Amino acid sequence: MKPILPILAALFVFSLNAPAGDIRRQPLKDLNGYFPFNPPASLSDWNVRKEYVRRQILVAEGLWPMPAKTPLNAVIHGKVDGGEFTIEKVYFESAPGFFVTGNLYRPKNIKGKVPAVMYAHGHSENARFSLKPEDLVRAEIADGRERFESAGRSTYQSMSRQLARMGCVVWQWDMLSDSDSIQIPRELVHRFARQRPEMNTTENWGLFSPQAESHLQSIMASASARCSTTAIPCSCPAERSISTCPA
Repeated sequence: MKPILPILAALFVFSLNAPAGDIRRQPLKDLNGYFPFNPPASLSDWNVRKEYVRRQILVAEGLWPMPAKTPLNAVIHGKVDGGEFTIEKVYFESAPGFFVTGNLYRPKNIKGKVPAVMYAHGHSENARFSLKPEDLVRAEIADGRERFESAGRSTYQSMSRQLARMGCVVWQWDMLSDSDSIQIPRELVHRFARQRPEMNTTENWGLFSPQAESHLQSIMASASARCSTTAIPCSCPAERSISTCPA
């Protein structure tokens, strides 16, 4: 603790002497303010903003500079033939001894580069295994929320299947404590029943896995051209056991 005190003191002195235009001297923002988004006017301006936002996120997450990479030890098994696509079970180590689990959907007859999509399911419990009751599915079809019973029974799997039919490689992974990801119990992940400070230190980098992120395309399909994320945005650590893959 003692070595960091001089650094904090220096930062405090620097903030006091910050120029008038420094953002830290501006009034604090709240939900009642007006903050319009002014999109960049050109592609070059967009690229500048992209790098700024990317660096801002990395710094805010404590991931700049990036931690060292460790072996993924990925295992892909249990292939299921879905007609136009295949489904496989996957697990790999995002940190040594800690496993990320999920399903990998790949279209058949891949030619050239194809898009890759990471599907985060949000906070739904046992989302990858969930099946809606038949009466609920029929009610959703009746009021227009669903069109087909087969798709309505499992929203998460049906979206992945449809993306695979459209030619995308889809990686649908489990949130911490959900479905096959049971190394850490739900009570700890979501209810803060007992804090685990040793799992969120600058030395161990918590459960974030830069190597899982940077090598995700090679796990999903060596032919992937672009990688994006879909489904429910989530800022909690349970979803961030793996994050967005770079394009």
